[in-house]
Amino acid sequence: MHLTATQSYPAPPADVAAMLADADFQRWRAARCTGSGTLDAVDVVVAGGGGFTVVLRRTFVTENIPPQARALVGQEIAIRQAEVWEAEVGGERHGSIAQEIVGTPARITGTIALMPSSPDGG
Repeated sequence: MHLTATQSYPAPPADVAAMLADADFQRWRAARCTGSGTLDAVDVVVAGGGGFTVVLRRTFVTENIPPQARALVGQEIAIRQAEVWEAEVGGERHGSIAQEIVGTPARITGTIALMPSSPDGG
């Protein structure tokens, strides 16, 4: 299965990358995406070469999933999301993203990119 999602920010990729590498921003973003779950951890590690890694761990109750699936995962599931961003090259930044249900073989992976959408770099 192939999914594509696009988000646009009114800022150059370098500014957006700085925002994404900020732990406070990641907590703010996760709080809005977690719904009835809880945010357990936010870890941001900035590499010496300009890349950075963001890892979020969230826990959700399973009361809204089908009982057959709930029997496999229990009353809660922990979701771990990792974004690994490479250093900027030529005004663009690329990386990978992975989400997994901790303790199960369920995992999705993909690629991510930051690039200017206009000639002025924004």
